[in-house]
Amino acid sequence: MAKTVNYTPEQVERMKAVYLTAESDADRKAAVKALATEFGKHTRSIVAKLSHLKIYQAPTRQTKTGGEVVTKEKLADRIAAFVGINPETTGLAKANKNALRALVKFCEDHQPDEAE
Repeated sequence: MAKTVNYTPEQVERMKAVYLTAESDADRKAAVKALATEFGKHTRSIVAKLSHLKIYQAPTRQTKTGGEVVTKEKLADRIAAFVGINPETTGLAKANKNALRALVKFCEDHQPDEAE
């Protein structure tokens, strides 16, 4: 029984050429969509093939508001660094994320100037 080939070598080369020229998340998403239309495949199939080729780049994670994703551990580390304590000995990471954000903002707003 012969194995069915989903993509010809020419299609694979075309996928590489188109996808690797994309520079942003939006460009990569548009490239995947264009390739899916061109080859008559689903976008998930294109993504799977690019992943198999080890050239697929997952989109950058963002919050609902479009901001950078920051973990509670990173917020706790920033607070610990400002206060001068060991972040592993405190329970800051267990605090509410909004409270941690407020503390980080407070620390940044009340940070002494270097010139003083």
